[in-house]
Amino acid sequence: MRPLKHLLSFLVSTFVFMYCVNITDGYQGTENLNAALSSSCSVNEAYYQGIDTCLTNNAFKSELQKRIRGQRVLRYTESAEPFSAYYTKEFMTLSNAGYPVEKRFDVWDAYVVFAEKAANPVTGCAAGKLYDYYDGQCYTTPSQIMSVSSGGDQNTYNREHSWPKSWFAAGATPVNDPAQGKYCYNGNSEGSSWDSAKNWDFRAFTDLHHLIPSRDSVNTSRSNYSYGVVLANDAGFPSNNGAKFGTPDTGAMPGFIAGSTTAKVFEPPANLKGDIARNYFYIATRYYTEDGCWNSNEAVTRANINTWLENLLRTWHTADPVSQGERDRNDWIERIQGNRNPFIDHPEWVDKISDY
Repeated sequence: MRPLKHLLSFLVSTFVFMYCVNITDGYQGTENLNAALSSSCSVNEAYYQGIDTCLTNNAFKSELQKRIRGQRVLRYTESAEPFSAYYTKEFMTLSNAGYPVEKRFDVWDAYVVFAEKAANPVTGCAAGKLYDYYDGQCYTTPSQIMSVSSGGDQNTYNREHSWPKSWFAAGATPVNDPAQGKYCYNGNSEGSSWDSAKNWDFRAFTDLHHLIPSRDSVNTSRSNYSYGVVLANDAGFPSNNGAKFGTPDTGAMPGFIAGSTTAKVFEPPANLKGDIARNYFYIATRYYTEDGCWNSNEAVTRANINTWLENLLRTWHTADPVSQGERDRNDWIERIQGNRNPFIDHPEWVDKISDY
């Protein structure tokens, strides 16, 4: 007769295996029995139905990438005015998924939606206002939302690429070759220098999951420097909510690699560090194997986050959990461009991937 402890081990292993198979029908993935027993369903499970959450590491990253790729590529700047009140009314019924996203819909329009629906990462911004991630203020829209000049007006926004756009600029002579993972230029011509000068990967250029509102002057300071921990804040850095910019604290970032991108670093406010981390995990997953035209530096290797920065982002992800505003924004981004950030819906999935 099989010893009792062996029988119990067999039964537990069988239960975990059965659970792992069944979660592909819509339940959260787990990696141990305790998590399996305590897991709960997400309201967005229909989006993830069929995902094999028994997978880990690159296999799981690839599984997620197949689900979230192919989003609608928005216009960056369609016109000088946000969309009409009529269009706003029709579009802003989240359940009205049959109402189309018009061709003219651009990133500014998305910002108006976030403001009108109070889809902000922190509480305190009333409907009709948009939260500045880097400066901590709530600005009224649409009159203050349009960054129509670069004069440093504190009441204007930039469409900040949290993953700097220079990191996915293909250069002057791009060659598209999807078979090799090269999506150098996506033909999203808007008749401006945005596409003619750098040949951006427009999929990432207008991807709302990492585009965040930021005041012009603060965004200019951040430039294309990496995120990190600041040891000494630059004098006069114009932020009001705890964001820092200046000399890197190398002791707080084991394995830190110094270079031109990290000569200085930008440290987001504490209550948004998790948001930024999940933005990065999304980018690294969404563009996994499709980054052949992207650039590398001491912070990233194309769409792969280098170890020192990844470890820091994991710490931020844990310390700053997902907020309701983050979930609301994720809902609206799906409505607008058709995909979700899985690490907002399932923050536990971050630990299923060992290398972003």
